Amino acid sequence: MSGEDDKVREVEITTQCPECRGDHLVRDYSRAEIVCEDCGLVLDDMIIDEGPEWRA
Repeated sequence: MSGEDDKVREVEITTQCPECRGDHLVRDYSRAEIVCEDCGLVLDDMIIDEGPEWRA
């Protein structure tokens, strides 16, 4: 598994912000980011919305 795959996997299973230990993580599909609502840290960017229209 490549380093990039490890990063994606880590974010998917993370339920707590590594910076402030807050648990309010939000997937912002309009900005393609996963953000901590408590401190504003961007945990991941360039996420893909795999909803029904993803491959349309």
